[in-house]
Amino acid sequence: IPASLERLNLAGYRSDLQDYHMETLATQCQNLRELDVSDATVITAKSLQYIIDNLVRLESLSTSRCYNIHGSAYLSLANCPTLLYLNVYGLLKDAALTELRERLKGIQLNKFPLSSIARPTVGIKRTSLWNLRVRDA
Repeated sequence: IPASLERLNLAGYRSDLQDYHMETLATQCQNLRELDVSDATVITAKSLQYIIDNLVRLESLSTSRCYNIHGSAYLSLANCPTLLYLNVYGLLKDAALTELRERLKGIQLNKFPLSSIARPTVGIKRTSLWNLRVRDA
């Protein structure tokens, strides 16, 4: 994986994506700004720590349905000053989600139900991919 990589979608890898993969990814791809590992059902809070320690440019993180990451582990993301968006669909009950919103000021939770990584944008930007024009309107 090139170190220059800025956006990566690994959603859907279920039990194939594990903490040691996340460690390798976080240490080798420190320029990541967007990362989606939704449905990685075996990664744990260790993966979050690798992200916090290494991905200092990360703006968007999606860990929806990563059931082995306990809800309280997400509080450590307060130490990610560049993080703007966190998607944790299917993980937390309303009360826990409300508390997380209160404790992670400046981070918008569950704003994007679908990943835009490697997918065309919608609306007026439907002719672009990663803000690059891919076809004429």
